[in-house]
Formats: sequence, C-alpha cells, structure tokens
Amino acid sequence: MPRMVAVASRSFSRNTTLRTELLEKYPDATFNESGKTLSGIELVEFLNGHEKAIIGLEVLDRVVISQLHDLKTIGKYGVGNRMPERRFDYWRGFTGQVKYFQEGSTKHLTEIMGDQALE
Repeated sequence: MPRMVAVASRSFSRNTTLRTELLEKYPDATFNESGKTLSGIELVEFLNGHEKAIIGLEVLDRVVISQLHDLKTIGKYGVGNRMPERRFDYWRGFTGQVKYFQEGSTKHLTEIMGDQALE
C-alpha cells in the first residue's frame, strides 16, 4: 500500500510549522532530510511508493515521472519559474506570486486548489 506524502522540498522540510501541520494530517509523511535538491534516480527513490509529493526546485521530467506509478498528486512549494504544465495530461495551478486569499474571494488558495483537483 502506498504511503501518502513525500516532501522533497528542502525548505518545506526544514520549516517546523509546515512539518507540524502536515504531520497532523499525514503522520507518516516523509521529509527530505538530506539538505540537498534531489534529482534523477535519487528523486525517484525518494518519491517511490508515495501518492502525493511536495516539490520545490526538483525537476520532474518524463524519465522521473514514468517511474513513479503510485504518484497521483504533485504540489509545488516555493518560487521558481519551471512550471511543469506541459509534462502532464492535466494541469491546474497558479503561476507567479499568488495571495492566499484572491481579491474578491473569501476562499483560501488551498480551498481553490482543492476545488480544481475535483474538476
């Protein structure tokens, strides 16, 4: 049975508040404790057997994704301009610096993204 969440992002993995909040929901979450950006086979080995991944600067190319049969959801944490929308059959997300509450809306960004996932 696949584990739920793997956090490859170094900065997310080092953030005490984010770790605590994630562990409350997913007690078996796996964090990148290496302190380095994972890539290639190292990234595959880390994410293998997980249904969800939180990445930062990691690059998920076709070679990596093709080996992650249990992976269903990928969340991007932090900044960067390498959005992977062309690498997936379906992509929803936000580019640039977004606000947690969009102008004119009372919905938190997390709720908006959850709604997108159900579309």
